Amino acid sequence: MNKGGMGMGSALIVLVFVVLCLTIFALITLSSDNYDQTLAQAAAHTVKEYYEADTLAETIVAQILESATTPAAVLGVEIQSEVYDGSETVKFTCPVTDTKELQVEIVLAGDACSVRAWRMQDSDSWELIDIGLPVWQGE
Repeated sequence: MNKGGMGMGSALIVLVFVVLCLTIFALITLSSDNYDQTLAQAAAHTVKEYYEADTLAETIVAQILESATTPAAVLGVEIQSEVYDGSETVKFTCPVTDTKELQVEIVLAGDACSVRAWRMQDSDSWELIDIGLPVWQGE
């Protein structure tokens, strides 16, 4: 007779439960690890693409500074130019990814060059949709 102890069936049930819990936690860990690896690869790819676009933009700026007049396009990138108060503003964009681009704006004044903007932006245009909600006008 077994007095007050745990029987063989109870121990087996506890053992099966512990093995099941460990298996579930292992699967969750593998899933999380796979997601982290995918996210890290995507981030590394975006950084690589950004620096390639940055290198292209640096090359374009160097070619603009070397030329006497601002060209309409350099290395397949369209250049926009405006002259205002004796200084020339040059703008262009270099694609980074399918949805991002590097926007560059420099100001040329004689031999001097200053960077007004060098930023990565979404290349997709956002469209505002009026859904008919009232707009708060203040007091």
